[in-house]
Amino acid sequence: MIREINQKVHAINKKLGITMPLPKDDSESLRKHAKINGTVAAVLLGTGVLFNSKGLLVLSALAGIGSYFTYRESKHD
Repeated sequence: MIREINQKVHAINKKLGITMPLPKDDSESLRKHAKINGTVAAVLLGTGVLFNSKGLLVLSALAGIGSYFTYRESKHD
């Protein structure tokens, strides 16, 4: 998924005449990012429950979803 998005952004940049190299993450760094996102999701979840904040719970869900997809992407490399 990340590769597909990078290819589309590269194609758009090429049409616009912009040269901007996009970083390519390896499996190890993607797993590290997934762990960080998972930790952020857990902290946001705990804080959202503690302070009864729906906004933090939503952010926690988004961070968890991001963590899941990042980890899944790391397995494709």
